[in-house]
Amino acid sequence: MASLLLTDEALSTPLPFQTRYFNTTLDHLQPTHETFEQRYLINDDYVGSLSTEEDCPGPIFLYTGNEGPIDGFWESNGFMHYLAKKYGGLLLFIEERYYGESLPTEECCPYLSTEQVIGDFVQILMSVKLAYKAE
Repeated sequence: MASLLLTDEALSTPLPFQTRYFNTTLDHLQPTHETFEQRYLINDDYVGSLSTEEDCPGPIFLYTGNEGPIDGFWESNGFMHYLAKKYGGLLLFIEERYYGESLPTEECCPYLSTEQVIGDFVQILMSVKLAYKAE
């Protein structure tokens, strides 16, 4: 069985990222047409680099943000960067609502719950999968 040999260099050199925004549903539990811009970071430098099938461009390594700006977590997560390089994958880091730049409302935090956050992750992940033909 192959093993993962992680070097200091592999873990200490973060990949660059693109900052993107998605118009996420404000309330997944009682949906309306209201949305807010939710920030996510993405790196697709290695997508498809190891793929042998047209309909499978490679894995998506998803980091679900927690209580802080998502760019701080990007810089400190060398293991996922290593995995994206090694397995030809896409890195996707989604910022949690009410943190960083992802502010659905001016007041804190009428739409902050586990269910709302998971709904956000599902919407963004499905959109990214569609954009990269990773169905």
